[in-house]
Amino acid sequence: MRSRYVAYVKQLSPYLLQTWCLKNRPENIEFDPNIIWKKLTIHSKKKGRKKDREGWVSFSATYEVSFKGLLLKEKSFFLRDQDNHWCYVSGLFEPV
Repeated sequence: MRSRYVAYVKQLSPYLLQTWCLKNRPENIEFDPNIIWKKLTIHSKKKGRKKDREGWVSFSATYEVSFKGLLLKEKSFFLRDQDNHWCYVSGLFEPV
């Protein structure tokens, strides 16, 4: 989760695509140049240990657009791929 957040901050689309599960991976990622990511807070996680094949992470990320502070809250679902690496499957936005 943290590495994907950093990839959004640095606009590293190759890394984001590499860590996205194949079944729902977009063809490309376009970044909004007006978004400035400020902080990631991990609230909880379920499973996701070395022995697990799946895991969930609840997080919030603060960001700024046109000097206005905003908050994104999501519960993300991850699976291990065929090489045993974690890949992002989907996220459920949570109300702010």
